[in-house]
Amino acid sequence: SIFTLPNLQVLSVARNQLKGSLAQEVSSLVNLRILDLSSNFFGGSIPESIGEMTSLVELRLNTNAVPNGPFFGFSGSIPTTIGLLDNLVRFDVFENLLTGVLPTELGYLDKLEILDVALNTNLTGSIPAQFESLASLREMYIGGTDIGGTVPSGLCQMQ
Repeated sequence: SIFTLPNLQVLSVARNQLKGSLAQEVSSLVNLRILDLSSNFFGGSIPESIGEMTSLVELRLNTNAVPNGPFFGFSGSIPTTIGLLDNLVRFDVFENLLTGVLPTELGYLDKLEILDVALNTNLTGSIPAQFESLASLREMYIGGTDIGGTVPSGLCQMQ
């Protein structure tokens, strides 16, 4: 029934022992500014419908993987629809079981200040050249992943 609260702006259930997945219905929370499911035992994929939550400023899905425990943690790839979240300032998905590559669409997030995908050991590929457009980026964490290659030169020249 939480998905029937259209005016909800903050949903934080961090640091509990909650289990389950993130339902597609989360996108019905169109006014949600902060979604914090960190430090729990959530799993499954991040739904594509997350891109419909255009009011999101902070998306914190971090620390859901249990070390040496393959049963919890968000898995699958980071949805490309994240690139539709024009107001997103913080994207934390570190310490999960995410796979695939960093979507180039993350480079469209003009307001993004913090990007943390660290400790997702099965993230691969390289840092997309589109990340040079992240003018507001202050912090980017990719340690503990299999992301390699060259850092785009424009990203290195940012203030």
